[in-house]
Amino acid sequence: MTDRLSRWMRVALTVVAAGLMIATSPAQISKIAEPLVRDGVVWLVRAQQDTGAWVGECGIYAFGGYQRTGQRGEHLATTALATSALLEAGIPATHHAVRKARAWLLSRPGKESGLIGNHGGRLYSHAFATETLALVLARGPDEPVRERLLRAVDLLTKSQTRSGGWAYLPMSETAPDITITATVVRALEAARAVKVLVPEIVLRRARTYAARLRVMRATPRYVSDRVLDAFAYDGIKQTRVTYATTACGAAILASDAAAHRRAIRAAVLKLVNHEPWHPRRKETVFLWFGRLMAQPAVDAAPGAAVRKRHRERMRTWLKTRQALNGRWHLRSAGPGPAFTTAVACRIWLGS
Repeated sequence: MTDRLSRWMRVALTVVAAGLMIATSPAQISKIAEPLVRDGVVWLVRAQQDTGAWVGECGIYAFGGYQRTGQRGEHLATTALATSALLEAGIPATHHAVRKARAWLLSRPGKESGLIGNHGGRLYSHAFATETLALVLARGPDEPVRERLLRAVDLLTKSQTRSGGWAYLPMSETAPDITITATVVRALEAARAVKVLVPEIVLRRARTYAARLRVMRATPRYVSDRVLDAFAYDGIKQTRVTYATTACGAAILASDAAAHRRAIRAAVLKLVNHEPWHPRRKETVFLWFGRLMAQPAVDAAPGAAVRKRHRERMRTWLKTRQALNGRWHLRSAGPGPAFTTAVACRIWLGS
């Protein structure tokens, strides 16, 4: 009796949630073909603040988890990712949510320096915002957006370290890491797509940096063949090898896929076969970030079977995590549900 009642309650909640989404979905959102993405977009539009931003908690990934460094409030990376999710889902730049987000992004401090916003995420957040401005510009001419994008890209190219990667802070020669570098390369590729000049030498040096972090042979630190062909976090201590670092390394090489086909395929095989996909796996914001960053590498990987297997696993993984109200919520500390929902929508659309 209890099981039957519980089942009816779940059905009722699903119907109510679906009814609320349909009632509040404008025409552009109702045209989104993928139901999971449509529900996620509806939730994102509702969660947007009147200012145009989305809320999140500032923090850094350290000691195996997300360490909060500030209070909950308007969050640059979350706003950038949510705006990108709307645009990639097919929401036009004229939609009120996109227009408000565009205005908020353009109002961020740093117009002279090129750094977008005064925030704790530094180049992570700046790179996500740069990519979003490029996606907005791809929807049509927009001189204010183009001007801010040019300054943002100029800062990124000048911030490349001598090793070819990017560090946590702009214009810094401190140790770079592969995750920041992949985020920057993603932004630069988006800028190039809208005809913003990005010197090829910048991307070539980034690929050289990533190639050096590929684990090619057993070492005292890496004695298992499970890490061969994966990518390490940085080049100084050759620290952790994870799904995210491997996804980032392969994504960087994908900016010249023809020259790195074998390395990309080997890395994607690691992502498909060696990373646990169990529904109850402990999640971190770093894993979600890695799922997002993996897509350029998966797209560039030779072999339709490999790409299909990754797509199936990714979508199954996402289906088990969406709530009835359309949002995705990280099961551990992170920026918040707006961040996770935006990332989930982008992963689904890209897979």
